[in-house]
Amino acid sequence: MSKSGLSTWLRTHLWVDIRREEWPALALSFAYFFFVLGAYYVIRPVREQLGALNGSASLPLFYALTFVATLILTPVYGALVANYSRKRFIPLVYVFFILCLLAFIPLFEIQGQLNPRVLGAVFFVWVSVFNLFVVSVFWSFMADIFSVQQSHRLFGVIALGGTIGAVVGPLLAGALVGYIGIAWLLAVSAGMLLLALACIFGLIAWSRRHPVAGDIKRGEAVIGGSMIAGAQLVLGSTFVWYAWTAPKQWLSSLFGRSATAQKTAPDARTPFLRRMALLMLLGDCVGTVLFAMQFDVAKAYYPDAVARTQFFAHIDLATNALIVVLQATVARWLLMRYGPTPGLVIPALVKAVALLLVAALATPLAIALAMVFSRAGAYGMEQPARESLYTRVDRETRYKAKNFIDTAVWRFGDFGVVNVLSGLRLLGMGVPGFALLSALAASASAWLGWRLVRSSGLAVEHHADQQAPQSP
Repeated sequence: MSKSGLSTWLRTHLWVDIRREEWPALALSFAYFFFVLGAYYVIRPVREQLGALNGSASLPLFYALTFVATLILTPVYGALVANYSRKRFIPLVYVFFILCLLAFIPLFEIQGQLNPRVLGAVFFVWVSVFNLFVVSVFWSFMADIFSVQQSHRLFGVIALGGTIGAVVGPLLAGALVGYIGIAWLLAVSAGMLLLALACIFGLIAWSRRHPVAGDIKRGEAVIGGSMIAGAQLVLGSTFVWYAWTAPKQWLSSLFGRSATAQKTAPDARTPFLRRMALLMLLGDCVGTVLFAMQFDVAKAYYPDAVARTQFFAHIDLATNALIVVLQATVARWLLMRYGPTPGLVIPALVKAVALLLVAALATPLAIALAMVFSRAGAYGMEQPARESLYTRVDRETRYKAKNFIDTAVWRFGDFGVVNVLSGLRLLGMGVPGFALLSALAASASAWLGWRLVRSSGLAVEHHADQQAPQSP
């Protein structure tokens, strides 16, 4: 079948509309996300079994450390974005994480000689930061090389690549851990990241030949600006002035250095970004509560490290298999036909129903089912819809503000929710109460998702793709 014939068949039978020049980019993006999420899900069960060894009581410490690490690394990433072009700073991020994975292997070889709480905290923090940055950078890159209408047509397919990787990852972890041990799962993950890096270079070359219309030099241009611009865009110039700029000027004056930075005017992008951050925090309220419940179930029923690793791998497998079903059926069709609104609203309503079931039954099976349906909806439908919104903003927002929301705001949510969870537990609240509060957060998320698209003027637009002409 010719490419044009295949494109017609896919558009007619599978709701997939792919232009001839998009095939190489789609294949590379699909493989890129496959390797990224495959690499993460190979090591995710390793992180979970270490965390479950300590129980959910360890989560406040783990999330606090993760939040601090994220705050430290976010300005570093902002500096890379401000000073290097896309073709340089994106590969640098992945090389850094590959080297870190290889450095962890000797530590897991002598795991029995180390304090499990210390190793668990270090690895939990690192994997959490790893997941945030590599996935956030991936979607920022996608939003940068594709147009708005391309995102509606292609992001569902690209997300499916990541989901298949997320299915393969736990399968590999569950199958290999008994043969090669936990330590060498990290080498498998590093190898997959290396393949993702090769896809990045291929996409950089493709985007040079097929730039987004009106921005021919996007791939070569340095974004510039401040390394904390992402925080300023999301939190607002006034907050950043008092929390960062003014204290820095005061310290500079103590050492005899002049500092003349002035408070900047409010930015028109901030209201939209604040809504995106709030949407992230509401989703975090659901995910973190279910995550803590899952930890306690694993600690109670699986005392062995290998058994815990396999348990978490099976949960991930069930979740990601459901994501494949969603993305292969309704998710892409809804995004193409109706834009991002259904993907933001429907999964949130499903989460609310699942959490009401947990509140009514409070059983391990109900918790497991809620975890599977919650994550499947979040990654099968919600993520492609949310990420498509970033194709409509400028590059500084796309890389800096988006990364700040995906890392610092997300981990602040984890830290805040888990500490509230601990406080409510001390006051006597149990699983039904936590589930009801999370169901309320999921319902609020559905309302905000609907309002976000409508109030921001981001509803689907029926017009042709604005793609630059192909270079000779």
